[in-house]
Amino acid sequence: MATKPKFEFMVRDVAYANIGGKDRLARIYRPAGDGPFPAIVQIHGGAWNNQDRFNGQNTSLDLCNAGILVCSIDFRNAPEAPYPASLQDRKSTR
Repeated sequence: MATKPKFEFMVRDVAYANIGGKDRLARIYRPAGDGPFPAIVQIHGGAWNNQDRFNGQNTSLDLCNAGILVCSIDFRNAPEAPYPASLQDRKSTR
């Protein structure tokens, strides 16, 4: 028997920065309601050369279901931009 989620939630993509003429997107998993909600920024793995904001989606959904806002971000990977570009992009999320 399926269990009902503790929180209803919304998922949407927003641009958090424009770097090199390209919008960098964040996927926001937001519990419905007035909040306030605790929040985390999810930074995917990928050894600086692959993956994106969709990796770890099940974890993001589980956290959101528990009432936590999750912001999962894209950033430049190699070969588009060598290290430390990925670190610089993540600092843009502040």
